[in-house]
Amino acid sequence: MLDSKLKHAATTMAPLEDADKLGVISEREKVQLTAWQHYRVALYRLPQSEGWPTDVTWPDAPQ
Repeated sequence: MLDSKLKHAATTMAPLEDADKLGVISEREKVQLTAWQHYRVALYRLPQSEGWPTDVTWPDAPQ
């Protein structure tokens, strides 16, 4: 489940990161990218959290 959530985050973030790198990102997209970055970091930290892997509190994906 973690891998699928990380893949979904990466797929969603890719065009936002491209827009940022090219300097054509909108303010709305910046907010979205930052939210997805926070989400992805939270996912990456889950394996080090107490209760992993049996009692996991999954972070909410950005809307």
